[in-house]
Amino acid sequence: MRPTVLPSRIVTERSRLDGYGATAAPGRRCSPDTACEQAMPSASSCRTAGSLCRFSSASPVWTPSLCSFLPLLPRRICDGTAGSRAPGWSWNEIACFAEEIQLLETDTTLVLSSISHSYGLIGGTLAPLCRGGRVILEDGFDPHVVLQALRQERPTILFAVPAMYRGLLHTPACEGEALLPLRLCFSAGAPLPHDLDDSFARRFGRRICQDYGSTEAGVITLRLTWSPYLRDSVGRPVRGREVAVVGPQGKKLEPGAVGEVVVASPALARGYLGDRSSLLPIDPNRFCTGDLGWADETGHLFLVGRKSSLVHVADVVVDPAVVEAVITGIPGIKDAAVVGIADQAGNGRVKAVVVAEGITGDQIIRHCRERLPATHVPQAVEFRTQIPRTAAGKTLRRLLR
Repeated sequence: MRPTVLPSRIVTERSRLDGYGATAAPGRRCSPDTACEQAMPSASSCRTAGSLCRFSSASPVWTPSLCSFLPLLPRRICDGTAGSRAPGWSWNEIACFAEEIQLLETDTTLVLSSISHSYGLIGGTLAPLCRGGRVILEDGFDPHVVLQALRQERPTILFAVPAMYRGLLHTPACEGEALLPLRLCFSAGAPLPHDLDDSFARRFGRRICQDYGSTEAGVITLRLTWSPYLRDSVGRPVRGREVAVVGPQGKKLEPGAVGEVVVASPALARGYLGDRSSLLPIDPNRFCTGDLGWADETGHLFLVGRKSSLVHVADVVVDPAVVEAVITGIPGIKDAAVVGIADQAGNGRVKAVVVAEGITGDQIIRHCRERLPATHVPQAVEFRTQIPRTAAGKTLRRLLR
């Protein structure tokens, strides 16, 4: 059945979907005693233009349980690492996330991140729907349109990535923004710089929460509260998840020691699809995330970086996020990413790629030299009109080297 063509903004009705079927139809409202003729749209079709689309429950088009639709959901996650999950496992992730953040039927969720990734799809869209909430999806990202939606729709929960939060801050402020009813503002996909977190809090009166997860494992940890100590943490494991930091031999490390983050979860995918089908199936007992981090005595997880994105300069390992945080603190810098390159002798060097106005490469290097160790200072600065990122907000570093 052909997918419904959806609007640039999708608003879902407050109607419980757990235990019922559901469907969608453009420009019309479904009710428990009237059947809709359209099928549930695919995630890819949720970014096209059209008329208003509303969701309702108890349609005979679907089988009597939302779980029957869940096996198809991971196939909509198209970042190249999508896994296939069993219905109960996907439902477990939805239910656990909803309980963890105390989702209510009265919540309205504004989702700016792509729903072709688990962050926007599971936590941002399906979990609120299953609690009878209201969900708003935007077509692309226009900060002016988003600010208008915040004022008119008055959402209580926001799903975005750091680049989007920074884009909002670059737009002129409007009266009453600090009085918006937002109670949770989630960020995922990339590190959250201190200056961005502080600037958002000053303007909107809300601190940004951290949501850490992966397509293979779903949501792993959440940080819902803020303190000067916890601001760099991605939180503690969501119920039912076990997180460990392990060394090169797979042995669990003591609190404070840096190693690879490994997760055990009932929501783990079974394996990879598409181009990754030749890889071995995912271990059903644990998943190695490829992220480096450490945990404290209370179980709060702190990420250091991706194993694949670290830059090796002489005998020093440079975390790109540390350099990026310094660069984005420069007035006039709109965005930045740091990668490793090799000089003619094959030695590792730091390269910065920036989106900026009214600033030179020499000024950026001088700023970094005053605040960073010599090994972390960029040896090259490249200016671009934008930083390439996935729909989930992850920097495509391979395109910057």
